[in-house]
This record gives sequence, structure tokens and C-alpha cells, in this order.
Amino acid sequence: MKKFNHIKLGASTLALLSITLISHAQSAKDISFDSYQVTVSKNKKAPIKYNSHPLAKQFKSVITDNYQSKNINFAGHYIVTTWGCGSSCEQGAMVDTRTGKVYSLEIPMTTEHPLAGCYFANGEQDPSDIYTTKANSRLFLNTNCNFTEEDDEGRVKQEKIVKAYVWNESRKKFQLIKTQKSSMYIQLN
Repeated sequence: MKKFNHIKLGASTLALLSITLISHAQSAKDISFDSYQVTVSKNKKAPIKYNSHPLAKQFKSVITDNYQSKNINFAGHYIVTTWGCGSSCEQGAMVDTRTGKVYSLEIPMTTEHPLAGCYFANGEQDPSDIYTTKANSRLFLNTNCNFTEEDDEGRVKQEKIVKAYVWNESRKKFQLIKTQKSSMYIQLN
């Protein structure tokens, strides 16, 4: 086996990737959004408190635009938004629609490798998002793939890591509850 050229793959996969947060079902063994269900608030959104977190001032435009245009998409009363910060980089925040306070997504967005989407064995891109939430759940999934080596048949080894975090509302913190790793060789076209 030979070492895989990260730069060559990075450029080709980045061209294919559109990293956005879209709330849809993503599955991982033994992890269920239903296990962390909450009631979704129907109250009017509170004004954003830009003094509540340094990110709120630094990324005021993107946070404001997403807060105004999106519906609750996490833990019953939060609006999660993410934005790019360079190649293989993503940042994010969430706003509590009840209070307007802004919280960083620093912990669940931490990855062991640069951000990259995942692929099926046949080389087709997996449509699952890198970050997945649901309006009625406190579960936050981070799915990231790393490409490490190429085999004699030209297939690339993909290591997939799914981290599951639960939002602790009383402590206002994320707690890592599970890390799931898998790998397979894929044929990229």
C-alpha cells in the first residue's frame, strides 16, 4: 500500500462539497434523535443579544441573516448556523430563540482531521451532512471522513468518524456521548 496524496484528494473533494447545515435524518448505530426529544417552542423569537458571546459581534451578519430566515432547528428553541472559515474549516453558533443569547458550537465542531464529506464504496458522495440536528431533539451529530491511503487497485481508504453530542440545557454545554469509527476502501472517479 502507498500513502495517499491528501492535497490531490482535498482539492477534488472540496470542489464537490457544499457544507451546509440541513436538518434531516442521519443514522448511526445505537444513536437516536428520539432518545433526546424535546418540545419545539412556538414563541416569537427574542432579539439577538450581541454582547452574549464574542462570536455574535464578530459574525453578526451571518448569524443575524440565518436567525431571521431559519426556523428552530435544534433542541426545541435554538437556531444553529454554520459558516465556512477557509478550506476544510467550518465554524458555527446557535441562538436561543427564547432569550436571544448566542452560544458557540466549538465542541461539537471539533474534528480529528480536516472537514470532509463521506463517500459510498462506489465513489458516490454520501448526501448526509457533516452536522445534523433536529428541531425536536438535543442530539447533535458530527460526521467526518478522512482519507488515508490508496491500495493496489486505486481505491482510497476512508475512515468515517461519527461523534454524537447531547446538549445539556441546564449547564449550557455539549456532552460527547458516543464516538463511532468505521473504515472502508472506496473508488473515487
